Amino acid sequence: MNLAHLLTRASHIWPDNCAISRGAQLHATYRQFAERSARIGASLRRDYALNTGDRVALVMKNQPEYLEALYGIWYAGLVAVLWAHDDFDRVRLGEMVADDAHPVLTAAAAQLGAYFAGKRTAFDLPLDFSLAHGFRRLVQQYLPAIAYGQTQSYAQVAEQVGNPGGVFSFRFNTWQSGPASTFRSRQPVNRISP
Repeated sequence: MNLAHLLTRASHIWPDNCAISRGAQLHATYRQFAERSARIGASLRRDYALNTGDRVALVMKNQPEYLEALYGIWYAGLVAVLWAHDDFDRVRLGEMVADDAHPVLTAAAAQLGAYFAGKRTAFDLPLDFSLAHGFRRLVQQYLPAIAYGQTQSYAQVAEQVGNPGGVFSFRFNTWQSGPASTFRSRQPVNRISP
């Protein structure tokens, strides 16, 4: 099981609910998001003869199409290597090994399954912030504190982590998103809506 399977499930439970927005504008419902991602995944397998476990580099700005491409990669059973306007030499990737029985993945799948079944609204997975530094790390460490159903603006998050002036840095350097974004925690993971 991967996140693409959970998206498929969400598309059946909430087909017409907003899955991706750009500010107040709807980009895709869960049904549209799942369908677009599945088409991308099918195209990757068919048109590029990729097989389960093959790596696909995804280099693009943080925009709705990024999420569709990412989930398309996962739908196809491929491994996404992500570089969203990042320094390509910053993180060297070692050998990637599939381990569906890894305790963290097993716990994540169980917690996400419980969320989609309506039995969980909070998560207690171990998070590793070792690759994040400075303001980015502060924000990433704060995100799990946004309670289920709450919405916070970039400015509110920046203020909560003690750097109200960091909102510009966070919005344009960390996430490379457009104007007026919010964090929403109505989803199984904190969602960033450009």
